[in-house]
Amino acid sequence: MQNVRNDGEAHNRFYTRALLRFLACSAFLIPSISRARAQLPSPNPTSSQIEQSMKAQATSANIQTWLESNDPRLIAWGAYFARENNDTVALKLAAQLVKKSLEQGGPDLLSADRPHHDALSEVLDALIQRRVLLSAELLGYVSRSHPVQTIILLSMLPSADQTENLLQWYREARPGGSDHLEYVSAMLLSKSPPAGFAADVLANSEERLVVYIVPTKSMGLGFGEGSGSGGCNDFGIAPPPSGWPEIVSYHLAENDNAGIDPLLVEFGGDRIVWQRSTPGHVFRSCGSVSGLTPETRHKLLAEMLGQRDEAMSWPPQKVVTIARESDEQVQRDIGAAIQAEQAILLKSVQAFKTRGLITPEEARTVRPKLSVTIRYDGSLNHTE
Repeated sequence: MQNVRNDGEAHNRFYTRALLRFLACSAFLIPSISRARAQLPSPNPTSSQIEQSMKAQATSANIQTWLESNDPRLIAWGAYFARENNDTVALKLAAQLVKKSLEQGGPDLLSADRPHHDALSEVLDALIQRRVLLSAELLGYVSRSHPVQTIILLSMLPSADQTENLLQWYREARPGGSDHLEYVSAMLLSKSPPAGFAADVLANSEERLVVYIVPTKSMGLGFGEGSGSGGCNDFGIAPPPSGWPEIVSYHLAENDNAGIDPLLVEFGGDRIVWQRSTPGHVFRSCGSVSGLTPETRHKLLAEMLGQRDEAMSWPPQKVVTIARESDEQVQRDIGAAIQAEQAILLKSVQAFKTRGLITPEEARTVRPKLSVTIRYDGSLNHTE
């Protein structure tokens, strides 16, 4: 019995020593596992503490590991430090994430849910800031969720690679859209118009002819169209979820006189710039981007003809006053005014043909629209 007891104690001492050796080795393994999983300080760390903790772990190897994970938060941190460190290998890997999303071989960054949307925002910010290019095909998909970042990245490509996407965005109606990619796309396309583009702008352009019928020539009535001026607005960006890096937002502004933001495109007298903002910082926008209106289409046409907007042969709106002497005379004068504007519009079409902007066939069929509004003593008649 004594021998059995001694043998049992020996086994216990053996397993105890083995367990202690295992725990000693594990003490060296646990920190490395924590670094790979990007553990956060606790409890309730501030955003600054979180960033410092992640920065301490942001080796090139860990950045790549985070980017290759399926965790949107870690992908965002990987993109954040790839940009901060200008890590060229990690930046290329970040660019490949978009392609993997399309091929369903990686995280679905094109998903509409907030975590994946924010992760893609961070990836695109890294690519923009470090000028890493994405193909036009991939940008076509990204535009659905991140239109401003998309057009900034597209503008970095050679002009020939931009055309297909720009035409698609120009033709897409975005009612109520805050960034109006159709007008920005039209401005970029107008610099070197592809086939059919000038004809499309012409066909969808419009002159509004307003005819006032007044009782006598001596009344001296004057008519004008009032317009408001756009002011500046301050905007704040919502803070990111806990444990995330700052999620950057991008915005477009038109004719902002501050002169400190990067220029995207200048055409037809309008300047479009882009603005980059981070949570916790208020940014000021002094001009939202216009959509495609009779006025902006008119600017595009004038620029393609090499003219100033105000020098065009026809304006977006023209006001004519007719003194009423008899009903027959009023009808004649209205008809004459309409015919005169139609002749001017036709002549401008020929100018586009002469410059080779439209084909002879397009010149025979394309016309700007002429809408006519007639006001009789304050009443209103409208025709087109």
